[in-house]
Amino acid sequence: MCIFLSIASNIILFLSLKSFTYIACFHSRIFMEQPLAFHGNVTSNIPFINPNNLNKDKYMNKTQEFSLNQEQADDLYEDFYSSGHDNSKTILTGIETHVQLASPYKAFCSCRSIASPLTTLNATENPDLYKTLPADNRRKVYNGFKKVLEDIQSNYKPSITASKTHYDPTSPMNFEQYAKFYYDSKEFKAYGDVDEKTLNEMLLKENEYTCPVCKGEVGATPHISPMSFLYAVGVCKVFNCKISNEVSFDRKCYEYFDLPKGYQITQTLNPLGRDGSITLSTGKVVKISKIQFEEDTARRVDVHGTTKSLDFNRSGIALAEVVTAPLELTRSEILETCKKTYELIFLNGLSNGNRFRGNFRFDINLSRPDGSNRVEIKNLNSFVTINKAVNDYDPEKEYTFNSESFSNPSVLNQLVSEEKRNPENKGGSILETIKNVFLSILKNIPDGHKYTPMGTTLKWNKYKGLEPTRNKLPSDSYGNYFEPNIPVIYQSPDLIKRITDCLPKSLKGLESLLEKYPEVNKELLKEIYKYASWTEYYDKLCTYLDSRVAANHFVNLLLPLVKSTNKLLMPPERFSELLKLVLNYKLNLSDLEEELPNLLDYTGSFEEYFRSKNLLLYDLDKTKKLIDEYLKKHPLDYSMSKYVVIYTLNII
Repeated sequence: MCIFLSIASNIILFLSLKSFTYIACFHSRIFMEQPLAFHGNVTSNIPFINPNNLNKDKYMNKTQEFSLNQEQADDLYEDFYSSGHDNSKTILTGIETHVQLASPYKAFCSCRSIASPLTTLNATENPDLYKTLPADNRRKVYNGFKKVLEDIQSNYKPSITASKTHYDPTSPMNFEQYAKFYYDSKEFKAYGDVDEKTLNEMLLKENEYTCPVCKGEVGATPHISPMSFLYAVGVCKVFNCKISNEVSFDRKCYEYFDLPKGYQITQTLNPLGRDGSITLSTGKVVKISKIQFEEDTARRVDVHGTTKSLDFNRSGIALAEVVTAPLELTRSEILETCKKTYELIFLNGLSNGNRFRGNFRFDINLSRPDGSNRVEIKNLNSFVTINKAVNDYDPEKEYTFNSESFSNPSVLNQLVSEEKRNPENKGGSILETIKNVFLSILKNIPDGHKYTPMGTTLKWNKYKGLEPTRNKLPSDSYGNYFEPNIPVIYQSPDLIKRITDCLPKSLKGLESLLEKYPEVNKELLKEIYKYASWTEYYDKLCTYLDSRVAANHFVNLLLPLVKSTNKLLMPPERFSELLKLVLNYKLNLSDLEEELPNLLDYTGSFEEYFRSKNLLLYDLDKTKKLIDEYLKKHPLDYSMSKYVVIYTLNII
């Protein structure tokens, strides 16, 4: 009996070794071929952020620096904080995105722009770099637009000589003719792309890049910057908009501290682009109703929370305003729409994309389910802030503005308040009387409804949440009228095609990604589609690996690690080398997952690395050889164990 048990134990040992060999070699492959669970966002191992590595301006006080550091640190981890935990309830939403274009020139003068194309970027100081395409696209776009304009200067022969004092607004002027006139005039000054050091130095010089036009001085007349105009057309193209061939401008009139001239040159009456679209990862299509080419306002310079002056370097910077049509969106879809808008413009090289310096600002319009009350959350420049602001919004709550308690009233209200505080003013205030008369006139004129508030403008405060700042008036209250100093411009289909040819290749849409990889889990592709750089990375990874294996491990293994460590993605060919070690039975998947944080920026041989850690598996032949050697040293007596062996083999 003892002999029989001894033989049986040897056989079991033999089978166990044999089974272990195959399990050790095959279990990783089984995991590789099975669809892994979709983990979504990983919130562990969030690293400490060094504020010195973040973008900040030297003129900021300590409070502003801290605020900026917090916002940038938040945005580094936006995927942890903005995972879209909503209850699928929709809100009627409209989004306005104000984009500073990466043109070397302002919109309607020849001043240098502090949003000039940044074509040389320091990777270690850019919080967005790990998920964006390189600055090469900005260089390509700028050089392409520059060549278009140089060709016009060299080759275009105008039939009539343009005169700035004899523009005929009823007869459009060819863009080529206008550009020829512009570059031959004394107003033109040559500027180009910049590196990071130059741009930082420009940002520190307040009121350095100004002229009478962008400061709104009386008698100064605007003129379109041809280069800035090409950038605006490029924005229309990336959203597949219908582009207007006849381009005109108008004045949007309103009173605000950062707009001393009292109006903004824009395109409310005749937008440059219409009827574009964005496709979300859910498959929902967000319509772009219009895209306007306009100018930015001045920047308020605050010291200890009090506005002291204006920096006109920002005034007149070329803007593209991207406006979505009203649509029922969930909170996570609102956030994704903002991200997609940002990506399409930024990754196509049309903006520097630094949200913390004002290159992108989002206004979110949300409507209550009952009544006409609407709220607009203004000037959101962080995706985390957008997410928090939208989540703070309560559709059932009525947000109202109380001008008496408002700390930053209009200029007229400030003057009225000052008069009231003046002890010598014992009688009625003249300014207050003027204001009341003016308001009564507005109420009694036929179009008085234009000045009836339709909602409330809000700002988001990280300590107080959503705060009302002023009443929101209808769009027709701004008294838009035709800008007489700028000619109507005609752009031909050929010019639009030349502009389009300067843009990078089109970013893949979700539909094309699903069509290209029908065998891959749809949820994995939706996650990959969130960023164009991820889509491009995945495409390259699929040239080395099966598309399903690539998707599973890119989404579930590599991306969570990159997000939690804030490191750059390792090259796709290097990541494929790691996965092939598992596919070729040389490494366990669990060991790869454990060691991957140390390998993101590792440049040596992966095989040697795992061999030094004693983690590299023997191949199948070598494992069989080891088992054979063991069995030779411990031979089995077949005559004593044949029945056990036969029975065991039958089971197998």
